[in-house]
Amino acid sequence: MNRWRQLLDDWTDDIFTMPWSTDGRRQARFEAWTQSAREYETLRKEHEMTIQDTLNERQKTHGNFGTHADICQALKRVMYQTPSWYELSAPQKEALDMIQHKVARILNGNPGEQDHWRDIAGYAELERQILEYEEAHI
Repeated sequence: MNRWRQLLDDWTDDIFTMPWSTDGRRQARFEAWTQSAREYETLRKEHEMTIQDTLNERQKTHGNFGTHADICQALKRVMYQTPSWYELSAPQKEALDMIQHKVARILNGNPGEQDHWRDIAGYAELERQILEYEEAHI
């Protein structure tokens, strides 16, 4: 039996099947467990980021979402209107889409955010690896 399941079974046996008044140790174990649970919950709440906290933090590096969307869609529209767009593979199209997404973040948000630039290099590298593999195996 799983160790955690056994602990849970022991704990529920203590709580639901044994009288509290006959053994002070059971009461002490229960009180210690509930105190630990309260402490854990307090810590979890203190460190938990809410969705709004996340959005506020992202706005510092990415800028306003609506403006980002406008820039991103304009950049992608240019790509989609080129004659060679329809000759690209799905991974090539996706890499370019994601690169434009990151370029829009740079233009709209914090251009000094290293992750934006690292992500652009990463998407280009993924496509380069695909091309290298295809060249070696096809």
